[in-house]
Amino acid sequence: GADPSSAWEERGGEEASARSLEARGLPSRRRNQEGDPCCNTCQELTEAYGAMGWSLGGLKNKAEQCIREKNTRQDISADAKEGCNLAGMLLVNKVAGNFHVAVGEAVVRDGRHIHLFDPEEAEAFNISHTVHRLSFGDPYPGMPTNPLDGRVRYFDEENGTGLLQYFVHIIPTIYSQGGHVDYTEINNQADDGQVITSDALLTNQFSYTERFRPLFDRPKTERRDSMTPRHAFTPILPGVFFIYDISPFMIEVTYASTPLSHLLTKLCAIAGGVVTVAGVLDAALHRGLSVMSRQLPS
Repeated sequence: GADPSSAWEERGGEEASARSLEARGLPSRRRNQEGDPCCNTCQELTEAYGAMGWSLGGLKNKAEQCIREKNTRQDISADAKEGCNLAGMLLVNKVAGNFHVAVGEAVVRDGRHIHLFDPEEAEAFNISHTVHRLSFGDPYPGMPTNPLDGRVRYFDEENGTGLLQYFVHIIPTIYSQGGHVDYTEINNQADDGQVITSDALLTNQFSYTERFRPLFDRPKTERRDSMTPRHAFTPILPGVFFIYDISPFMIEVTYASTPLSHLLTKLCAIAGGVVTVAGVLDAALHRGLSVMSRQLPS
């Protein structure tokens, strides 16, 4: 366990490690007089540490590049209350998984997706968000609104940050406009979730539950500024996670419109029924009046 910063100095800083970084496939950067890539920004320095397999540790609080950029960002956006607007589409396999927005630098180590971050900076990561729209496929006519659309969660300084998990249960749905649906064709052509026949659409509906785990383990009645060492960090990654699983069942929604000929037939049947009932009532009334007239004295 040597200190990564010391190891960096012992290897001669950027000049000694430049060839190793390029050999690991780092993007091209500006070069110094010797032609070696430079780490002039905090991002470049973080990528260099990640490529060498070194822990970031307190890099962002110690490195000159990171301190300089951090102070600049604070001066620019101290009162801006800035956030991020994320939009896009993901193509995933039909197995359980997750996508997330979390604190730290995302890297791949030994085939695993991990986040490198400084625990001291995690407290400032605000997970407040609004889900404007989330869907797992194209909507069909009359489809219910997705339950997460318009979902708003706000976390202030008193509540603190933490891990918010949405557990999404996806139910495959096939929508057709009448006729027979060939499920063999669905299995062969529906991998992209698009229209599979001229009158059928494979999409998904979903339901969800959620769970929040705070970063700090402290009583709700205790003020944030009165925390003691016993209020340890919970071993979690602060962020918003959408964890989804796919149901083995499928819902089939069929839309069938009634032809005009069927409507006319039903109207004729109704009219015929009305005439028949009216005739029966008229005959009964006529017979009743005839009986009463014969019983009256002349």
